[in-house]
Amino acid sequence: MGIKCWFDGGCGPRNPGGHATYGVIVRDESGKQILAANGYLGKGPQMSNNVAEYAGICAIFEFLISNNISQATIYGDSKLVVKQMTRKWKARGGLYFEQYKRASLLRDQLPNVVIKWIPREMNCEADELAAKAMPKGGLNSLSRNRELIRLVNEQRADQRETERRMVMDKIFS
Repeated sequence: MGIKCWFDGGCGPRNPGGHATYGVIVRDESGKQILAANGYLGKGPQMSNNVAEYAGICAIFEFLISNNISQATIYGDSKLVVKQMTRKWKARGGLYFEQYKRASLLRDQLPNVVIKWIPREMNCEADELAAKAMPKGGLNSLSRNRELIRLVNEQRADQRETERRMVMDKIFS
């Protein structure tokens, strides 16, 4: 099974510019949790969801390095972080760039670590830890924003299905 790790980050009630937090989980070969941590990065114009996501993966890298763990699989729902840390996308700048550089230096010390993207629904524990680090006003807004995004996506999917059925009805009528 091996060491498995999950990271997530959030920024609310605004992204960018809100409160930035992260959450991480690490489990050993048997599935036993050996780390559950979160952190508050701050609030303001230099904070964003990507800054928080990078802080999360850095926390995992630092844990692995400090515990002499050289092989692990890390899961995250941030395509940006996963693609950049697997060298499939380049980083050119942005609020997260300093965190990216820090993560890259740590990543270089862990050549046998695998990083994989997972859907948000498979990252609930790390997401909950990030939400717990969020100040009261930011947490409610962050949760509300995520729920609104989910509802909008559902409505768009329903609309596409309705349009598809209308086209099919026209074709077969």
